[in-house]
Amino acid sequence: MKKILMIEDEEKISKIVKMYLDREFFETTVIGNGKLGLEECLANNYDLIILDLMLPGMSGEDILKELRKFKNTPVLILSSKNDDNDKIHGFMNGADDYVVKPTNPNEIVFRVKAILKRNTQTPQNNEIKKDDFVIDQSKYKVTVNDQPIDLTFSEYKILLKLLENPGIVFSRKQLLQEINEEGYSSERTIDAHIKNLRKKIGENKIETVFKIGYKYHENS
Repeated sequence: MKKILMIEDEEKISKIVKMYLDREFFETTVIGNGKLGLEECLANNYDLIILDLMLPGMSGEDILKELRKFKNTPVLILSSKNDDNDKIHGFMNGADDYVVKPTNPNEIVFRVKAILKRNTQTPQNNEIKKDDFVIDQSKYKVTVNDQPIDLTFSEYKILLKLLENPGIVFSRKQLLQEINEEGYSSERTIDAHIKNLRKKIGENKIETVFKIGYKYHENS
């Protein structure tokens, strides 16, 4: 049974979402305080975290930043903040998906299942080596110059797509399709993922093609 931690202080929302998740046989824990929520997700292993941004004790943004220092647990942000910049900041801080309140609880269940499915798909090939990269697809682990790097699953999928197709330019829409976020996120989401990737693997590895998209820049 998949374990989900929901950090949400609005009791009405958390009760409804928990009920819908429990119906789908998820084991859902709810905590209504940000600081306590962070302590819980660091102390125990969860398959996914549903995170509000406006919380007592500690903001969701700070929780996510601190969590990403230690764990790559998938995070679904559930927030009433609906500005595009809020969504972009969420992805830049390491979120895997973003849902705006109010929303149908069935959509939350769908998003949860989609994230978990992406994280448990069995890759066909075990290992890919390209330039300074080694990608172990069986463990979703990436190393650069023998140093492991921590990626969200969306960042991992984008990097893998670019590495497997060096020199090929992919539009933002194509990369959204690759990470199964088409229709749910704006194309600026890809810009946020790319910015995060560059910080982790090096600024010159992914090249921007003006007004088109991105491509992997091979070592010469």
